[in-house]
Amino acid sequence: MALPQRQESAATPAEIIEALATSRTLPESALRQAVVYAEAIAPAVLDVVKLAAAHTYLIPKQENLLLWGIHALAAARKTELCGPLLRLMRELTENELDRLLRDVTGETLPGVFLSVFDGDAASLMEACLDATVDGMARWTLLEVLARLTFDNRVPRQQTIDLLTRFEREQLARPGDPAWHGWQQAVILLGVEELRERMHATWEDGRNPQRKVDRDSDDLELSKARAMAPGDPALFLQLHLAAIDDPVAALAWLAPKQHGGTELSRAATGLCDPDPAELIALSADEVGWLAGFFDHARSPALLEISDGFFCGLIAGPGSVKPSEYVSKVWETDSKDDLTGPFFENDAQAEYVTSLLMRHWNTIAQRLDRRYFHSRMLDSSFDPSNAPLWALGFMAAIKLRHEEWRRRSGDDFVRMLLISLMALGGQDSNFSGKAWAKVRAEIADALPSMVQKTYDFWHGRRDPLARPFDFKLFDEKVPRNAACPCGSGKKFKRCCGSAK
Repeated sequence: MALPQRQESAATPAEIIEALATSRTLPESALRQAVVYAEAIAPAVLDVVKLAAAHTYLIPKQENLLLWGIHALAAARKTELCGPLLRLMRELTENELDRLLRDVTGETLPGVFLSVFDGDAASLMEACLDATVDGMARWTLLEVLARLTFDNRVPRQQTIDLLTRFEREQLARPGDPAWHGWQQAVILLGVEELRERMHATWEDGRNPQRKVDRDSDDLELSKARAMAPGDPALFLQLHLAAIDDPVAALAWLAPKQHGGTELSRAATGLCDPDPAELIALSADEVGWLAGFFDHARSPALLEISDGFFCGLIAGPGSVKPSEYVSKVWETDSKDDLTGPFFENDAQAEYVTSLLMRHWNTIAQRLDRRYFHSRMLDSSFDPSNAPLWALGFMAAIKLRHEEWRRRSGDDFVRMLLISLMALGGQDSNFSGKAWAKVRAEIADALPSMVQKTYDFWHGRRDPLARPFDFKLFDEKVPRNAACPCGSGKKFKRCCGSAK
């Protein structure tokens, strides 16, 4: 008995575009419908491809639309994508392409290009020969050129001439991935006359290979020479084929199904629920924000902004986030940075929304006495926190009068000493002897921020210790009030044995 065909619910082109843009995981239904309505969705997809090729830092919705959209247009054979896609590959680095296209760069991107090739072999060849193009991109383009040549869409002799020139003029640095693309093209097309030149690239270090790989590559070249004309088996092994079904081509990106029940919070080590769980930034969003700040030539701002927000929220008075989020940019000390760096309205709106959510996350956590762990860029040393301290101190400067009025308080004094130690602003805290102390203070930052919030907002929690006052070379009388502000004697609080 024949099985019924899968029925997809009807959707308008605008709804299809929205579904592609908002899906982080494989949007099977939207992809299938996007192929049907490729003519209508093509302008939106081409717009984001052109933005990316112009080095605009795309927001996640644009990234998603680019990723899924080019595969839909490929299946629909929309050749108008070819030129913008080639510019994208010529302009971006390997890391930039991987960020935009995740894991598909070396998997389905060749198939996308083969599907939309518009016959402009001259532009493709120019990109293959351009030493300024990223090596991984040229690897892909050289493989695409080989397949197009095999399919008689590019004259074979033109391609052999290009491969000969590439090696003769050494159009890639030694070790550049483009040499792998050159070698793959030679092997796939069975260009026997370049076998000795391939050996030469192994010997002189341009394309170093292990002996086992050399033997394998020689064998593959011989296989290509011996295969029947028109047999694409070697190309298919490398996924060098046009895309007919984008869902099938991207099926390996579908989320894996796991059996069993969800782990309990106790099993994962989370005993108390995060009061800001619903609005806290995800790992993907933090990663995007870090990338955006880096793109804006201010990578330090990810950690600085967290310290800045903590300082404003935990500090004196009630502060409206709308008045201070934009001031994040002023906390960076770059002389050439005069204000927010946004390339378009969509980017500005998205960045602002992330920062506002992060502000509200901190505020909710501090209000509920749930320790807030500082937001870090993985490129910085997590055992230290000079950037975070810089942000917190910037917040103090904005509320200088309120802090100055409490400068005689032991808690405020010790907090400022800690921040100066973390920020490296005091020579008394320099040298190897203080490295361990700074690391311990950094570890205690969640507690310190909570205690600061409690201090300024009239709350006392004797169990929440911001940091270990015994880290400092300062004698505190045992019967004096503890400088942490708990109200206890020092010997009963921070001066007690642990």
